[in-house]
Amino acid sequence: MSDEQKEKILFKRSLLHKVVNVFIGFFAIFLFLLIAFFGFSQTKTFREFLRNQIISQVTPLLNGNLYIREIDGSIFSSVILHNTILYSENDTLINANEIIIKTSPVHLLLKRILVREISIKNTTINLLQDKDGNWNISKIFKPDDEPEDTSKSTFPFTIQVNSLNFKNLAFTRQTFPNVNSNKFYDHINTDDLRLNEIFLDAKIFANINSSLVRLYLNNFSVNPNFNTFDLNKFSGEFELNENFAQVRNLKFKTDSSDVSLNAKIDKLNILGNVELQEFNDYPLEVELNANPFNFDDLSTFIQATDFIRGNVDIKMKAKGFFGDFDISKLSMSYQNTNLNLKGNIKNLHTPENLFLDVEINNSTVVESEVYYLIKGLEIPKYDDLVLTNANLKFNGEPTKFNAELTGNVNEGEINLKTFFNLQKARMEYDIDFTTENVDLFPIFGITSSINSWVKIKGKGTNPNNMNANFSANLNSSTFNNISFDSLNLVSEINSKIFNLNLNSLVNSAKTSVNGILNLTNSESPSYDLFGTIQNFNLQTFTNEKNDSSNLNLSFTAKGNNLELDNLIGNFNIKLEPSFLRDINLEETNINIALTKEEQERNINLVSDFVDFNINGNFSLEKAVDLLIYEAETITSLISQKIEELNPIENKKSTPENLIKIDPIIYESVEFNYDFKFKDFKLVALFLKNDELDISGS
Repeated sequence: MSDEQKEKILFKRSLLHKVVNVFIGFFAIFLFLLIAFFGFSQTKTFREFLRNQIISQVTPLLNGNLYIREIDGSIFSSVILHNTILYSENDTLINANEIIIKTSPVHLLLKRILVREISIKNTTINLLQDKDGNWNISKIFKPDDEPEDTSKSTFPFTIQVNSLNFKNLAFTRQTFPNVNSNKFYDHINTDDLRLNEIFLDAKIFANINSSLVRLYLNNFSVNPNFNTFDLNKFSGEFELNENFAQVRNLKFKTDSSDVSLNAKIDKLNILGNVELQEFNDYPLEVELNANPFNFDDLSTFIQATDFIRGNVDIKMKAKGFFGDFDISKLSMSYQNTNLNLKGNIKNLHTPENLFLDVEINNSTVVESEVYYLIKGLEIPKYDDLVLTNANLKFNGEPTKFNAELTGNVNEGEINLKTFFNLQKARMEYDIDFTTENVDLFPIFGITSSINSWVKIKGKGTNPNNMNANFSANLNSSTFNNISFDSLNLVSEINSKIFNLNLNSLVNSAKTSVNGILNLTNSESPSYDLFGTIQNFNLQTFTNEKNDSSNLNLSFTAKGNNLELDNLIGNFNIKLEPSFLRDINLEETNINIALTKEEQERNINLVSDFVDFNINGNFSLEKAVDLLIYEAETITSLISQKIEELNPIENKKSTPENLIKIDPIIYESVEFNYDFKFKDFKLVALFLKNDELDISGS
C-alpha cells in the first residue's frame, strides 16, 4: 500500500473521531448545564425568581392580585407554595396556607401524568356577592375573548393522582344580604352556605380516551352550617368505564346515620352519550344497609321530606335489570314497627310507565310510633292502635293499580281490596272493605265490636258528574253498648242525583229511611226523605230505667237548600201510639214549614201541644242557637225552682248550678213570634217532671 493511501485512511478515522467527540462534548455540556440548572433550581435565588415570574405572568390576567409569600421544592419533582392569596381590593377569594404539588416528570415518556401528591392545607375560599349582584369570582377573572374551541381531539395521556388531600378547608358562598352571616339552618341555604373543616383523602386514575375513571375515596368529612347535619365520614370506591358504573364499600356516617352501599350497573357508559330510555336491559345490583338512617339528614337537603322524623333501620337486597328489577328483601324497622317488602319493579328507565308488583308480608304498624315518625303531617295519635300480621299486595302503575290489605287490628281483623284508575278524567274506583270483631276503643275511646262490609264502586268524585254505588252492612255488632243487629245502607249517585235507602235494627228498634237528594240546581239543591222508626226504647241508649219507652213514628222532609240560613221546606213528624216513661202517648202530629221571601224569614210550627210562628229578617242559624240556649236556660231555671219547692230535699246553689252565658246572646237577632200552648204533657215528659202543665198563649 502506498504512503498516499495510508494518509487518506488516517484522515477518515480522524474525522469520525472528531464527530464522536463533538457529540460527546455536546452531551457533556448539556448534562453539565442540566445539572447546573437543577442545582440552581434548588437555590433560594431561583425559587424567588420563579415566584416573581409566576406573579408577574398571572397578575395581568386578573382584575386583582396574586400573592405568594414563598416557594419551596424543585420544579422537576415538587413545588410547595406558602401563603398563596388571590384577592382584589375589596375581598379575598382564596387564602391558602400551603399548597403542595409533587410530580414525576419521567412518566411523561410513558404518556402518563403522574401526580404523586396534591395537598391543600388550611385554606379559605370565599364566593361573595356585592350589592349589584356580581360575584367576586366573576370580577376577579378577566373574560376570555378567544372563541371557544369546539373541535374534537384526543388526550393521549392517562392521569394518576396517588394522593389528593384537603386538610381544614373552609368554603363560603354568600349573597349580598347574607355577607358575614353566622346563621345555622335546618335546611340547606345556597344563599348562605358555609362549609368548614373540609377534609379529603382520595386517589384518582383516569384514562379519558378509554372512558375509564376510578376514584378511591378514603375519607371526606365536612362541618356545614346546618343545625342537624355533620358529615363525619364519606368513603368508597367508584369506577366508571365503557362497560359498567360501580360503587363499592360506600360508607356514609353522620352524627345520627350510618349507611353502607354496594351498587353496580352493567353496560352503562356514563362518560359517553347516555339516554335514560336506553337503560332497559342494563343489569343492576344494589345492597343497602342503614343502621340507622335519620330522616333529618335527608330533609336537610330535601325540604319536602321534613315531615318524616326519627331513626329507621333499613336493609335492602335487589338484583335484575333497570327495566325489570327484583327486590328480594327490603325491611324497614322503627321501634316496634316493621315492614317487610319484596317484589318486582318494571320500567325504571321510563318513569311514566313504571309498574310495581310488590308485597308487604307479616308486618307490624304501631300507630303511635308512626305518629312520631311522620309528626310533620299532624295525623291523629292513637296510643293503643296496632296493626299486626299486615299483608299488602300492590299491582299496577302508580296511577292505575289493584291493592289488597289484610291484618289484625288489635283483636279484630280487616280485609281491604281496591282498584283505582287515576288516568281517567273521572277517577275510577272499586273498594271492598270488611271488618270482623274490630274494637274502635283505641280511636274513639268507646268499647265496640264491629262486623261490617262496605263496597264503593264508581267514577268521579265531583258530585256534578259522579256516578257511583255505595253499600254498607253492619251485622251482630256493638258500639258503646248499643247493639246493631243489622244495618244496611244503599246509595246510588248518578250525575247530581243521590238515592238513599237505609234499613236497620238497632237495640231492637227498627229504622227505615228512603229519599233522594237532587243537586241538579247547584244553587238550590232539593231533597225528599221519608222514614219510619218502630219500637224505639230510649232506655237502651241512656241506660236510665225511667226512660223506658216504645216510640213509633214516621217523618217526611221535603225542601230546598242545605245551608241552614237558606233552608226552605216542609217537615212532618207523626208520632204513632207509643209510650214514654210509663205514659201512653196518643197519635201526635208535628208540622214545620220554613219559607223565605227575599230577606223575610218565616217559621211556622203546628202540633197537638204547641203552635208557634216566627217571622222577620234574621239568621236562622243564629236563631236556632239562641233558641237552644234559651230553652236550656228555661229548663234549668224551672228545674231549680221545682227543687226549691221540694220540702224534703232542698239543695243549696253551687257554682255548678250557675248558668253559663253563651256568646250567642250578644248577637243581634230580631224577629216577631207568637206561641200557643195546647198540651204540655210531652214537654213535661222530656223535662222529666209530669207535674208541670202549662196552657194558654
